[in-house]
Amino acid sequence: MKNILSLIYGLMLLSVGLFYFQASAQETVQIANPQPSVIVQPTNSAAPQGKIIRVQPQQPAQATQPMTQPAPVVAPSQSKLQFVNPETSLGRRHMVGVGFGQAFLFGDYSSWGEDSLAFDLYYNFKSSFMFQLVANLHAHKFSFNKESFSTKSFNVGVKAKIFDYDKFAPFFGGGFGFYFPSAERMLSSSNTLVTESGTESVFGVNAFVGLDLDLSSRFSISFMSHLHKPFSASIDGQTELSGAYLKLLIVPYFKF
Repeated sequence: MKNILSLIYGLMLLSVGLFYFQASAQETVQIANPQPSVIVQPTNSAAPQGKIIRVQPQQPAQATQPMTQPAPVVAPSQSKLQFVNPETSLGRRHMVGVGFGQAFLFGDYSSWGEDSLAFDLYYNFKSSFMFQLVANLHAHKFSFNKESFSTKSFNVGVKAKIFDYDKFAPFFGGGFGFYFPSAERMLSSSNTLVTESGTESVFGVNAFVGLDLDLSSRFSISFMSHLHKPFSASIDGQTELSGAYLKLLIVPYFKF
């Protein structure tokens, strides 16, 4: 009898365990695969009846406008160095001018002559926007009390423009050159005869500063001071001649 009761009790426990196992399995399947909801909506008829409506799960709305592709980013091209033709960018590069003004003597030169007017010949070559090559040629004679001092020179230099302001351009420069000084002197205070010394060839330096005014495509004018300092020269092997001279000039230029 006890064996039969034990068998019945075991079968009951086994059936209860199978029931709970089946119920838990169904809940797991419903969570993994949710079914669409069912809503019962009453109708307008007199009898309270229901209408079954199957509601589909909401789907994400699709974009009505086509997706535009972003514009490709164009990498900037690498800049390349371009050669600038000076013939077209610098304009007319050659200039010829005649300067006229006053010359002032210093040192031994002032003892042999007096300050006087001076005339110079200039040639400029524009090598860049800032620098020019300047060539100067002049010959002067200064007299004082029947004695005189004369010099001839050919010199070159570099002219540097400081800045541009409208049509004005201040500048400075300097260079080197060859000088050929000579002198005429009286033999004595009672003698009216004048002897001429030989011409000496010496090297020297020069410096200048001034202001350029551009008038047109063909003409310009410069206002400048030009200092020349030849090295000491020996006159007749006895008298040493040393000095300098400064010129204040107005130089009209013709450009070609």
